[in-house]
Amino acid sequence: MISFEERPVSRSGSVSEPQQDREYVCTGTNDTAAVVLLALQLTPPALATAQGIIYRQDVKYTSQGHNLFYVTVPYAKRQAKNQEVGSWTWDFDTSGGTVNVKASKQTLGSYVPVGGVAVNHNGAIGKQIDGTIDGVDIIIPTLKLNASYKHAMGVVSLPFASAMADITGCVNSTSIFGRAPGEVLFLGARGADGTDTEASVGYSFALEKNLQNLIIGGITVAEKQGHDYAWVEFQNFVDADQGATKPKQINVERVYRRVDLKQLLGFG
Repeated sequence: MISFEERPVSRSGSVSEPQQDREYVCTGTNDTAAVVLLALQLTPPALATAQGIIYRQDVKYTSQGHNLFYVTVPYAKRQAKNQEVGSWTWDFDTSGGTVNVKASKQTLGSYVPVGGVAVNHNGAIGKQIDGTIDGVDIIIPTLKLNASYKHAMGVVSLPFASAMADITGCVNSTSIFGRAPGEVLFLGARGADGTDTEASVGYSFALEKNLQNLIIGGITVAEKQGHDYAWVEFQNFVDADQGATKPKQINVERVYRRVDLKQLLGFG
């Protein structure tokens, strides 16, 4: 079994020139590539100190015998040249999303044969004889954002990938990309890493605006966050001696878990 642990008296450093060395012991393998990979995955790429953030500069290893390595990881104020992390690029798509709405914003006209009386359905769309409401598919404003972010060496690992899977399908609980809580849905991430370089990971998001005082079928909805789901409950009534349908109430449902996306992703 391979083990990678920090030595009990490993830490040394300096305050005048913020730096720190951390020492580790790796046992159970003679494969130097495996030792380096473990070091990159299991040591932090950056440390917070009283003098500010210091960054991992290198991974140094020394064989001490069969299946035994000592590993030293130095940290300093300035990032190593091959770890210019934190840069990101992005692209966007505003082609919109599709949603089926059961009630209109406003009924502009109802037309019947001569002598007939129009029934007021109060915005219900596509009412059938059996009382069902067909609704209509419409395009709604949706911003799809794809971001590529460069991480420090060792950040992108199997536990990192698992963490990204855990928050896929979650909505922001705090502000991110300048958007209010409830407006950003994390669609997932895709990336890879190597043993001697930083990794760029692609992230996808769907952005939808929060709404207040939204009128649906004559009913005012005080608040609907972007990725909450609103549905209309209808009721039958008599209008002009004819059976009609109208919205009874609007229900806003929370369907996505809220998490602090900005903190968990490390950017935004």
